[in-house]
Amino acid sequence: MFSFGVGDMIIKVSVDDTRRVREISVGTGFVSRRPVELGEELIDLMKGTSLSKKKWLDQVGSKCEKRYDEFFERLYDEIGNNVKELTVAVTLNCGARKSEKLAFGVETITLPRLLHIILIWIWCSSSQYDINDKNTREALGIETMTLSQTVLSNDEASFDDFGIWYNSKGFERAPWLELLDLGKWPQSNATTICTNADNNVLLHQGNQKQNNYVVAFDLEAYADDGPLGEIATIDPGLLRVHFTSLAVSRLRSLSIATGLFEIPAEKVANALLQAAKYSIESGRISRPALSKAHVLDFFRSFALKKDKSLSTDQEQLLSSISYALRVRGQAVEKEEQNLLVDANQLAAGITLFCDGSKSSKLAIAWDLVANNTSKSKERLNGRGLWCFIRSFLIVLLILAATTENNDQQTLDTLLNDADAAGLTLASSVFEETNISSTADLSFDDFADWYTRGGYNRASWFELLDLHKWAL
Repeated sequence: MFSFGVGDMIIKVSVDDTRRVREISVGTGFVSRRPVELGEELIDLMKGTSLSKKKWLDQVGSKCEKRYDEFFERLYDEIGNNVKELTVAVTLNCGARKSEKLAFGVETITLPRLLHIILIWIWCSSSQYDINDKNTREALGIETMTLSQTVLSNDEASFDDFGIWYNSKGFERAPWLELLDLGKWPQSNATTICTNADNNVLLHQGNQKQNNYVVAFDLEAYADDGPLGEIATIDPGLLRVHFTSLAVSRLRSLSIATGLFEIPAEKVANALLQAAKYSIESGRISRPALSKAHVLDFFRSFALKKDKSLSTDQEQLLSSISYALRVRGQAVEKEEQNLLVDANQLAAGITLFCDGSKSSKLAIAWDLVANNTSKSKERLNGRGLWCFIRSFLIVLLILAATTENNDQQTLDTLLNDADAAGLTLASSVFEETNISSTADLSFDDFADWYTRGGYNRASWFELLDLHKWAL
């Protein structure tokens, strides 16, 4: 929990708010944009228009999915129809350094207004937001006025003047400015994920027992000023994943019960896409989906061909994977079996259980995700690379931590870990290939990165080859 005083009010930002900010930044694609670039686009797009709320939502919605309208509507309700101020607020969701966001803001609007917009953005991102909360709204205004009059002295204060003030004492007076670095939003503690062979529970740091680990690897869960920003910063920065013999036996039993271990990954992926009965519109891209119930039916059909049936534990594993790879934006409290699952990302993730080399599975998954997220159908942008990585990580983390009764909270924690680690790795790939995150990455670019040293950072990709497991 991060909290700060604004007049007589306390603004609180929770871990759940961090997840919401991360989802908006990544889901809109703004995490891979630079403030100047995105800001100029939006200002030009809305130039000369009478900016009603509907016009605002239509214009900003053209840059991302409509399911984030609630957040953008909050900004409009608090800021009004000022194009430049709304634009500055939106750029705060970019994956850039604090200084870069401040610099664009100062160039676009006055410094006092920038400070007010930042406070509004934090409030609108918080679960504490209430459109009827006049007290907090007034407190934000008073806070801005106080800073302007007693610290910044006038509207013409330069960015350099502001920097001198902030570095000397401003960080104590306005600690909330640190939230411009998305990685500074509060995070849950790093987790060690493993399966306890004795009582089959998820273990967190400080509560580990000695286990004979068959496979283990570390995931970095922070980003070092990479082109996707510091959105995934988690202290102390490592997620340690262990697979005991119990976890490996789950992988083996599901692969054998369904016969997937002897079926080429591409064949299974194509069959899953053919089974997808729904289509989700995402921007200009149509994404295939299927319900959780249909996912279970799909795998049961493979077991039936082997004259077998899936055990309760195997169905629980598949159910957990389906939940984690569900289409975002659905109400989780709806009938669980009717939750829609992203077919392309599920097909990518389950290649783990199939026949094929690591390289062939990576290529298949790349094409699947590119069809889901990219207009080129061959290359991935920052968000696409994140989806590609997390498709595998979600399956691996759930496999490592699966218990007989994975509850929603446990799965949400694993999903958050996969999101953070995926963002960190995606950021590193773009940085180390010297390709702008606003550009697209080809599979050859990714393969070159991996063979030239990426395997040291993401050795877990080797686990896509079932021969690397002690099966």
